[in-house]
Amino acid sequence: MSDGLGLFLAVTLGDIVPAAIGVYAAYWAFSIRRALSGRIYRRHALWLGAVCVIIQVGLPLASLPSSSFVATLGINLLVLALLVFVFAFVDSIVPVARRSDPRLRGILHWEKVRFVLWGDLALAGIYLVYNAINPTFGSAGWGAVIGFPLFMLPFIVGAPVILIGAIRSKDYVLRASLEWFGGRLAVLLLSGALLSFIELIILGISAYNASFSYPALVFVPGNILGAYCLYRSARSLAPTSRLPVTHH
Repeated sequence: MSDGLGLFLAVTLGDIVPAAIGVYAAYWAFSIRRALSGRIYRRHALWLGAVCVIIQVGLPLASLPSSSFVATLGINLLVLALLVFVFAFVDSIVPVARRSDPRLRGILHWEKVRFVLWGDLALAGIYLVYNAINPTFGSAGWGAVIGFPLFMLPFIVGAPVILIGAIRSKDYVLRASLEWFGGRLAVLLLSGALLSFIELIILGISAYNASFSYPALVFVPGNILGAYCLYRSARSLAPTSRLPVTHH
């Protein structure tokens, strides 16, 4: 098997297939939105559709290698903007999940923790700018050790918060959608972040090979499963679902 074949498999199975599923999930989210009557459902479907495209299409495209400082800086800022958008969606649905809990219980002190996580993303922005100035920093061992927590912390905390909110919710339509979306974040952490840490830091595989050669194939099952979770999250909002619908 040649390196060219490894690149083909990595891009096709690891990027194109999950991206196609993500676009299909977004199609369902936007289509279902037109049939929903509740304002909360409609807003959730709109955000979810956009997030499906960002996670499965935008982030992989934004991770493409670049050679010049301007291109690297632009791509890094685009990655930051996409991460901020995804976390803004997480931040927006936590209060909704809490209000659907009959006991209105707080979820892991989210009202205070969210400010720490937004601050973390601000530090991630500084990291990305510095990495554009000094590209070798991000590929170095300590640079990667610093970078992973900055990018992943909002989602390490956000995934259990969403899942807890979904379990407590008595809005069964919203609950199903949140459970699948929380599952997507969990897959992102367990498959994407953990495997990246192992390959880049522990095994010392280059970032290019980890994305565009045979080592990238270890991410394929997680990428496809994560895209499927987004699809199920969108389909869970369908009014024709056999789950009972709660009106707001």
